[in-house]
Amino acid sequence: MPEPLIAVGCDCSKGRIDVEIRNHHGTVLHTGIFDDTHPDHAAMSRLVDDLRERHPEARFLVGIESTGGMERNWLAFFRREKRWVKQLRVFKLNAAAVHAFRLSRLHRAPGDAAAASDIARFLLERCATRQPEVEAESGPIVFYRTVRALSGELTATSQRLQTLLVGAQPDLVRFCRYGLPAWVLALLERYPTAALLAKAEVPAVDAIPHIDGIRAAELIENAKRSVASLTDAATAATIRLLVAHLRDTQIRIDQGQADLLKIITADPQSPLAKAVDLLDSIPGIAAWTAACLACEIGDPTRFPHAKSLIAWAGLDPIAEASGDERHDYGISHRGNAHVRAVLFTSAMSGVQYNPVLKEFYHRLITENGKTRLEAQVAVMAKLLRIAHAILLTGKPFDPAHEAKRRQQADAAQAARAATPSATPTPPPAKLDAPISRREAKRRKNAAAPSANLRDQSPKRVPRRGPQPQDPPLATHAKG
Repeated sequence: MPEPLIAVGCDCSKGRIDVEIRNHHGTVLHTGIFDDTHPDHAAMSRLVDDLRERHPEARFLVGIESTGGMERNWLAFFRREKRWVKQLRVFKLNAAAVHAFRLSRLHRAPGDAAAASDIARFLLERCATRQPEVEAESGPIVFYRTVRALSGELTATSQRLQTLLVGAQPDLVRFCRYGLPAWVLALLERYPTAALLAKAEVPAVDAIPHIDGIRAAELIENAKRSVASLTDAATAATIRLLVAHLRDTQIRIDQGQADLLKIITADPQSPLAKAVDLLDSIPGIAAWTAACLACEIGDPTRFPHAKSLIAWAGLDPIAEASGDERHDYGISHRGNAHVRAVLFTSAMSGVQYNPVLKEFYHRLITENGKTRLEAQVAVMAKLLRIAHAILLTGKPFDPAHEAKRRQQADAAQAARAATPSATPTPPPAKLDAPISRREAKRRKNAAAPSANLRDQSPKRVPRRGPQPQDPPLATHAKG
């Protein structure tokens, strides 16, 4: 007899949720719409209490699909009801997982009610034996994501300005290949177009920080001979607006990062503060990078091993194998792109200041023949492995851990070598199957340590003419 379960599927939208409740047999017990108000919260509480009285042995599964923050009030409602804790599990479901489940069931009916029904079915089939994940503090996470959104806005504005420079100040594009320097922004704020810069005086341009007299004269002379096509007043106003927006956004990002670090460190006993402190102990990872990784990774136990964390960050290698063919395509670039961007700069710093990463980086280049970029990506993945390990163990970074582990491995290897044991003989290669030449070669190479290896496949020996031992050719006469 199956365990009695009651699934409460909730599809959130702005200001309300659609609810469908099913038991473990799939029977619909209730459907309805509840507004995000105190009276409807109380109505939902009465409904659950009534179901608990009617089914005292049942275990409740509540699933709420993540919808960009509109689900927060209902998640808090179900989680703060202390009298339901022992019999009720609350899941914040990934919208992509629910959508894939809906497609697998060939259920494409639109509407919020159909979505609530799919969520209830998903709970019964996929969440009956699962435990809800422990989520980090929602307030700091929301603050962090807001700062991250500002960083994305800063990048988009910078790209828009660089695109506009091609038509307004083409001579300055060569100075902006690796970002927008501060002196370029100061110059654009005063002389946004080449026509305005051509009318400037050398002392006025020389007064801008990081611009000397020689470069000022060169910039003015190039502006006089510029091929710029955007020289009107509207373009000048657009560039000034973008420059001001860049500066204001950068100030807000810096202030937001400082405020978030203060909020996290204000409670040293919180899981987020402990995670930031552990990650900050890794040389090459600064305080803000540690906060980013702690907020993005969240509960480390949701990743069963480091490989799953690396795949989540899009740093897992992709290889396609079909039959005899195998193609390597580098890393997958799936998952969290922001984590990869943060790890790239941390890996560059870690190669210089972290002895473990420095030795790993140079070994990949000198011994394994990797390029600098490939070694850099490998260092990023190793940083994630280290972060995953210290978050799980709760121990800060130990630079001697690699050496200790290597000594233990060498000692174990020496102990095994000192103990006499029969050397296992690898099994011979199986070559009697109708396999291709490439697969046969692979199997022979895999069994090469065996001294008794012998190719059992039939061989065709090319012959140039009839041999003495060959039988005479049969002749066929007509009639």
